[in-house]
Amino acid sequence: MRRIRIAMAAVAFSTILGPAYAGSLTEQQARIAAAQFVRGVGFGPNGGQVIAVPDLPAAGKSLEEVASHLLLGFLVMRDDTGYCGAIREPTWVFIWNTDETASWFGGYPVMVNARTGKVLDCRS
Repeated sequence: MRRIRIAMAAVAFSTILGPAYAGSLTEQQARIAAAQFVRGVGFGPNGGQVIAVPDLPAAGKSLEEVASHLLLGFLVMRDDTGYCGAIREPTWVFIWNTDETASWFGGYPVMVNARTGKVLDCRS
């Protein structure tokens, strides 16, 4: 819960603009990219290698269900997350709706680059 509060505080002081200013991804497209990542990706044996993992907590959930638990979506143009470093490119930041669903991603918000659709995974 503390990580979510930190992220929300960071986002509150960010410059937030509409998708026309950010690039190609709408909030819905970014939300689906975030849900796909959370549903099927984890860490390999060395801790830093991102690999497909079939038994993650969200793996058995539908894509729509995972996406529905991403409560808030903020388009952040620049900020410092504190845990993932500085945001220098337009980034969608999604906050989870409960602590249980936040645990699907280690308690962290999910951040998606608004131009590339790549999830920024800062859990390691």
